[in-house]
Amino acid sequence: MHGMANAIALVRPHLRYSMSPTESKRWLDFQAKGIRPTRFKLKSIVFSNKGIGVPIRFSLNRCELSLMPIPHNERPHENVEGYMPAFICEVVCEQSVFRGGGNFSIRDALDKVLPLLGFDYRLPLSFEQWEEYEGEWLASMGAAGSMSVLNIYGDNPNKNIHAIVEAYEKLSSRTDKRSQKALSVRNRLKEAITLENISRRYSFLSFYNIIEIISDDLAAAKDYSSGDQIAREISEYALSTKGSQRTKIYFLLHAMPNSFEVQDCVHLSDIRNYIAHGEQEVEFEYFELCKKLAYWASEGFALRVANGA
Repeated sequence: MHGMANAIALVRPHLRYSMSPTESKRWLDFQAKGIRPTRFKLKSIVFSNKGIGVPIRFSLNRCELSLMPIPHNERPHENVEGYMPAFICEVVCEQSVFRGGGNFSIRDALDKVLPLLGFDYRLPLSFEQWEEYEGEWLASMGAAGSMSVLNIYGDNPNKNIHAIVEAYEKLSSRTDKRSQKALSVRNRLKEAITLENISRRYSFLSFYNIIEIISDDLAAAKDYSSGDQIAREISEYALSTKGSQRTKIYFLLHAMPNSFEVQDCVHLSDIRNYIAHGEQEVEFEYFELCKKLAYWASEGFALRVANGA
């Protein structure tokens, strides 16, 4: 799913912008006249265990998100909860979706994209903010301003990420059960990524639950894009939804085209059962396989549901 990354060790740039007297006067004039800004622009450093080497931009619902590398000559020396300054994000959102009083609009935008890339992140308290009045951007009053390993991707870490983000944006405007289920999967991805650096066991269970949710949905909806006869029979006779964990993974692998090794993937169900009874730690190899399978399934599921499959 992800592109190759180079690991580098770095030891926080601070975004600082001072409002000029002219800008302050214009901003106060608009406030006195009761004129509200049409758009808001927020900018912040993002702290993560993964970085990017090229700018990436996303069009969200009434919002634009840009992720940009930090210039090498501006590399900082601080971290947040063990995460390094990984890249800069800029969010431009319409007034109707802006969440004032902090960096909530930044979090909302990042949560729609970064979990899909497998990035966990932290935000500092300080950020920059501008408001647009009559086509002019004015700085907004009130926006404030350890050694780790950071994996930096020299290219877009997921070539299909724009289509996936677009699919989730479509789903977010729908109220049907399958769309809401797909959106819940995105939230579960964020949970799994956050847990990864806390407990590999619980992170594994979260990734595995994504696999389980999608398998059950596809089986119940008789949705098997592969056209595979095995998937058809499992779905027709409800063998997956009423069967074992092994059957769920076996069905999923036959429901959508893929190149996974069936035997290795089916073994994930045994690990899941052992963990549920507190009997086993998760080997790194199988953790990564479960994570990869969860991302593959979630991406295919989101695209299918968004496109009306």
